[in-house]
Amino acid sequence: MPEITFASWNIEKDGQSSEIHKQTKVSDFIDRCCLTYDVSVVFLCEVHSARIDDFVDFIQSSGRYPNYDVFSRPGGNSNAYVILIRKDAGISPGYSRLALLNRDGLICQCGEFWFVLAHFKSGQTDLTKGQIEASANFLNGINGTGKWIISGDMNWSAGNFQGLTGLPDLCTYATCWEGQATQKRGGVLDWCLKGPADTFEQMQVTHWDMLNMFGVQTAQMDGPDHKPIGFTIKF
Repeated sequence: MPEITFASWNIEKDGQSSEIHKQTKVSDFIDRCCLTYDVSVVFLCEVHSARIDDFVDFIQSSGRYPNYDVFSRPGGNSNAYVILIRKDAGISPGYSRLALLNRDGLICQCGEFWFVLAHFKSGQTDLTKGQIEASANFLNGINGTGKWIISGDMNWSAGNFQGLTGLPDLCTYATCWEGQATQKRGGVLDWCLKGPADTFEQMQVTHWDMLNMFGVQTAQMDGPDHKPIGFTIKF
């Protein structure tokens, strides 16, 4: 089965003004994703928009990641994205604006597999619920195989998955931090929504052991206020 990997992290306004330990954690995360694990897609959200050009320019000018395309998407004052996509991964990226927000969802296709990565609206609100459900129904509509996922900062607690009543049938979810909050104020907000193909074992979504792969600092939310996540998808 073909395979892609992705890593996602809400890095909470990281930039040159951030404390050094926070900058170091983010830089180390990117290094491990790109140099150790050859991750297909690295998705960083909530980058401060005032620092986004510096952030991208530094990554590009460092020459450390020649196998990756690096780009960004705006998002108002502090909700920009930085995205790295491995050049040989066969991934075609696109975008769609999230309802009533100033930022997009990243929509990607890789063969017959599709995925959305986004920073959805904050809180257990109807808007957050509607954005996630709309994304799921969009993917299910364009991909009749059910081979799709949605991930990023979902901003909807995985513990309330059943509250997403407007999802297509047979959707499930996966988390890297079972029983642990992924945001400093609580809740498993960073997780992966899996399309129906996973239920029929036509797609396999495997969560990463983040502590083993990235070290104990990954779980310490004393810099970025979220924990990162990573998944391998076979389709």
